[in-house]
Amino acid sequence: MRLRGPLIAQPLSVERLKISLLFVGLFCAFLSACESATDADTPENNTARPDATNPIDSSCPERVLLTQEDLNGGPSLRRKCYRVEQRLTVTRGLFKLKPGTSIVFSADAGLRFSHTGGIAAVGTADEKITFSGTAQARGHWRGLYFDASNTTQSKLAHVVLAHAGSAPWHTGRRSQAGVYLQSNASSLSISNSTFAKNARAALFAESGDALFSLDNTAFIDNESPLWLHANQIGRLASLSFSENDNAYILTGITPQEVTTDQIWKAFELPYRAEHTLSIQAKLNIDPGVTIEFKKDAGVEVGRDGALIAQGTGNKRVSLSGVDKARGAWKGIYFNRSASSENRLAFARVEYAGGAPWRWDASTAGVYLRGSENQLTIRDTIFRENAAAALFADGASVALSVESSTFENNALPIWLKPNAVGQLGEGNRFADNDAAYILLGVDGSAGEVSTSQTWLGQPVPYRARQPIEVTGDLRISPGTTLTFEQDLGLTVDGGSLRADGSGGRRIKFIAADDKTSPGSWAGIFFIRSKSDKNIIANADILYGGGRKWHGGASSQANIFLRGGGSVDSSLALSNVKIAGSAKYGISVEDGSTIAPCENVRLSNNTHEDISGDGASACR
Repeated sequence: MRLRGPLIAQPLSVERLKISLLFVGLFCAFLSACESATDADTPENNTARPDATNPIDSSCPERVLLTQEDLNGGPSLRRKCYRVEQRLTVTRGLFKLKPGTSIVFSADAGLRFSHTGGIAAVGTADEKITFSGTAQARGHWRGLYFDASNTTQSKLAHVVLAHAGSAPWHTGRRSQAGVYLQSNASSLSISNSTFAKNARAALFAESGDALFSLDNTAFIDNESPLWLHANQIGRLASLSFSENDNAYILTGITPQEVTTDQIWKAFELPYRAEHTLSIQAKLNIDPGVTIEFKKDAGVEVGRDGALIAQGTGNKRVSLSGVDKARGAWKGIYFNRSASSENRLAFARVEYAGGAPWRWDASTAGVYLRGSENQLTIRDTIFRENAAAALFADGASVALSVESSTFENNALPIWLKPNAVGQLGEGNRFADNDAAYILLGVDGSAGEVSTSQTWLGQPVPYRARQPIEVTGDLRISPGTTLTFEQDLGLTVDGGSLRADGSGGRRIKFIAADDKTSPGSWAGIFFIRSKSDKNIIANADILYGGGRKWHGGASSQANIFLRGGGSVDSSLALSNVKIAGSAKYGISVEDGSTIAPCENVRLSNNTHEDISGDGASACR
């Protein structure tokens, strides 16, 4: 049709207007039906990604109210936008949420899963599932509670959970969390998710045996990010943390056990233990991990446990106290742990020794109880520990210590004499209150029963009990042995080779730098006719403090008992013997000193030499 003149809009009649409105209404109804069908079958593609800390979805002007009846049997939600106004429970079936679903919770509302009830909230990177409060503030709603939820299908993936932790789920504040996992029967997997603005703890896993995993998840602006049973820590991976009030991962709800082999990974936050951790499996601690302990907390490595704290030169494993002062925590206790894998390497042990593990003397940064323990220590720093930094009370403990630093401790090392041969080279000592290695745990004689070598350390050894050598003992150049009053060294059936030739002199002297005659007992040989008995390039000073037996001749810096089966022999070369309370050298019939070369005797109170067996020294 050809138009003539301009096109002018004509006014609608009332009848035409009614028909138009009817058509529009039918068309809108059709669109709504299509939208509902699409919503039921496929995710919405235009869902806005929520802000992690304030994830309420603005595209949800209206929300469907969820009630207890809606959750019975574990439903699959078909829509996108929901609200919860009370505490609801799923006791059977899997509560399924599709990507992009958003649920807001009124004050103190929450979801509980128990028995065979669980949840499958699996979003995508572009369409996250959100759980948040109707008010965007910490602790507005209660959270998600897994109460012996024994289905293995519960999963949170690509989820944002915010504003939870309003109140505990049961008696005790520890059940107050954004997600609270209780009971060994519970199961939950979390990945690719975000916890934000939650009160108390964003995530709390109380049970050590629950099936739990946490991977690739962020914790932002919570009161505390994580509070876990120690046995669950090995199930953490790829986590990030920012702006949380408490910048640590909390563990140790009560004294608890690590019963599965696991690795504790390093994150930007330290672990914090409120109670003692009992290691009953193999625990590997990765380079860069820091564990801080509260007062009276520590680590106990049991018979079936092993502790491998292996750092690197740039990333040490740090075991420390929450408070940075001596005795802020108990320390590490190896309780008859015979694992050859026990190891501290490129580690730091500091501020420990706050309380004894068994008896008063069992207080130390690292304490090894009994002779069954095995431990290798390499390139480790011990600093600011109360009592002893390292204490082993077993005579046959398998201990190796090399290239380690002991600084600013009350006492660096305390051992039984039979364990001294396991101290290696390269150890450093600085500014310790007691500038020595203490030998002897009780008043009885400390036996050296194995063939071993005592290396010269930068500090002297100090004997607080008699030392009795029944094995073959070699003492290296540069070694200094000091003895407290009336104590000395007995070679009974064994041998002593203290040969400082070609190196620094060996010293046998009194403790505390005492220089009065008789400040210690001296060296006594009995039943030791060994050609290994040599003292060379050495000083033996201020001994002779007591008789080795009833005869007056036994009081000497060096005394050899004689008479048949008790005879002994000794070679001396380049030795200074001085300051004895009676004799410098005393040798009974049947025993001999030969050769006796370049031996200098002086200032011995009674005589320098006694006995025909010492004729070579005259």
